[in-house]
Amino acid sequence: MGGLGSDMEPHAGEQELLLPNGHHGLTDPDIEDLIDAKLDPDAEVKWRHELNIILGYSGQLTGTYLLQYFYNLIVILVVSHLGRDELAAVSIGITTMNIVGFAIFEGMATSLDTLCSQAYGSGNLTHVGLHTQRMILFLLLVAIPIGAIWICSPWILYRLIPQPQLAAPAGAFLRVTLLGIPGYTTFEAGKRFLQAQGDLQPLLSSSSSVRQSTYL
Repeated sequence: MGGLGSDMEPHAGEQELLLPNGHHGLTDPDIEDLIDAKLDPDAEVKWRHELNIILGYSGQLTGTYLLQYFYNLIVILVVSHLGRDELAAVSIGITTMNIVGFAIFEGMATSLDTLCSQAYGSGNLTHVGLHTQRMILFLLLVAIPIGAIWICSPWILYRLIPQPQLAAPAGAFLRVTLLGIPGYTTFEAGKRFLQAQGDLQPLLSSSSSVRQSTYL
């Protein structure tokens, strides 16, 4: 019993508080900062100001991306009046276009989000333009093999899809869409260029005008 009683006696270290001062891990300076933040009359004003900035930027960017992806919807709505085979062929073409094309361009242009933002934040405005110009040239170079795949898409799709009769119209759609690659690559690089500087209104305006012309 003596051995059992000695084992049940609490050690000295077990009686020490795990959280100092009983503040659940918060030290006195932390608590003072929280109290000052609650008593600061400008804290709510700053919070509202930051929220307005976030909503302003996110709203314009959301509108830009919605207008950008309206292209696929507009094409499908227009082609749906022609017939089932035409709609199926265009759907295959859009899927191929997004995977072997636009996804690559957007992934490469996303690197400008870091490069242009760092250059603009450091005040080096020259590098902001240089990064954008070099990315446009790089995208145009990458567009050459992608364009070659799109040109040969009727023969490639003929061996891949179970409906061979859809390969020719899907390939024709890709060949026509090939004309817009230079504009699309420039738009993606320019979008990052303006986004890094916080100038988003031109993006929304240009996207709106382009989508209206596409629908017409």
